[in-house]
Amino acid sequence: MTSKDVSTHYETLNCNENATKEEIRNQFKKLALQTHPDKSDSKTSCEDFHRIDYALKVLATDESRRQYDCQLIDDRSYDRIINQEITINDMILIDDTYSIDCCCGGSYLISIDDFSQLSSVESPQESLIIDCNSCSLSVKLGKT
Repeated sequence: MTSKDVSTHYETLNCNENATKEEIRNQFKKLALQTHPDKSDSKTSCEDFHRIDYALKVLATDESRRQYDCQLIDDRSYDRIINQEITINDMILIDDTYSIDCCCGGSYLISIDDFSQLSSVESPQESLIIDCNSCSLSVKLGKT
């Protein structure tokens, strides 16, 4: 494992972004045993261990994990071409899915459940990026 092999704290700990705290801690323990400088002869074990330890510190508390997840979302949205900014009022509800047409003829789709998570008072997100189902364009859906 080198820093070039991973790009997120989740990848550092070999777990997915929906992992529970227990799953994250279990992965940390497993990797810590493999990379701890006292347990490994690898020249990069110290560096790897510190990276794993830092990933756990970020993901271990709800607040720091929430902030980290928001930063991941922001970082990923820069890779997309935002065609326009919209609100839920611009979309049409059809069978539990909100939809708006894209200029390519495709559609931007979001389920009621996904929108409910965005509009939740507890949600730290102010917007959500929705990709077109036919092209590389995206729209930014605001909370209001």
